[in-house]
Amino acid sequence: MASDQIEMLVEQAHRLFGKTSVYEVFDLSNRREAIRTLVEFYGPVDMGRVDRYLFILDQLRDAL
Repeated sequence: MASDQIEMLVEQAHRLFGKTSVYEVFDLSNRREAIRTLVEFYGPVDMGRVDRYLFILDQLRDAL
């Protein structure tokens, strides 16, 4: 079911960068803005972690 997939993706994203960041980053138009927002929330970030996070958000956008 699509809602189960969406819930799973949101949970994966939350494990990487907390609960509020999904909603703050999801609608940003480009990768640079997303990275800037994550840095504002969390300070210096591991780019591998950011890449995984943004990949999950791409999957979430596709699922919606």
